Amino acid sequence: MIVGLDCIDSRFRFENFVRDESNSDAYKAAQMVAKGSMGGMPLVIHSGTGLGKTHLLHAIGNEALRRNQEIRVALFSTEWFCCEFILAGREGVVENFRAKVSGHYDLYLVDDLTYIDGKQLTQTELFLALKKHSKNGCGIILASCLPIDAMRDWQDEFKVWLRYGVGITEPTVEGRHAFLKECLTEKGLPADDRMIESLHLLSGTSFRELEGAVIRLQAGAALAGVKPTVDYARKVLKQCYAV
Repeated sequence: MIVGLDCIDSRFRFENFVRDESNSDAYKAAQMVAKGSMGGMPLVIHSGTGLGKTHLLHAIGNEALRRNQEIRVALFSTEWFCCEFILAGREGVVENFRAKVSGHYDLYLVDDLTYIDGKQLTQTELFLALKKHSKNGCGIILASCLPIDAMRDWQDEFKVWLRYGVGITEPTVEGRHAFLKECLTEKGLPADDRMIESLHLLSGTSFRELEGAVIRLQAGAALAGVKPTVDYARKVLKQCYAV
């Protein structure tokens, strides 16, 4: 959905984004957008799921608002945009929908472009809305699970317009360890090297999978009424990932 000044998730900031060799370029580009250094030039951040794209979108919004509380930020997913566009068409109020999306925003943050791959009418509607605002110097950053060139069915003009992209790859071992340490510490769980290595070996490689392992450990220990030790973590995660 579209969110304004008070709805950006304050949990996701640049300060707690785990920087790594795998996401360095995306992090730098996101900071430039937040500082207003890329006004009018759309930027696509692309990566697999769970590697930090959405975190960066919210971090941009938070940082931009920290710098200037008077600006207006729109953050919405393409799924919301598509559903609202279809509903507006059925009800004959497309112009109302366009007015809502084209409000006086200074920064547009759009999540999950992959959802509208193959949806030509929705692509056209989104393209026209964003292009209009880019001419006015609005910052525009979009997240996608795939590079635009890898989409199976994407409007050519929109594809050309979205020519600036930066990717995030799978985090390095050091990056995964740093993420686990921060996540464990945030949840008040032991964050020593043995715990970090155990979780790293028994869970996936994306930040989302690593966070899921920490949440399983926390929930399991709380329900069982035991301390979240390394041995208990191994037991819980082996059960979760057993084939």
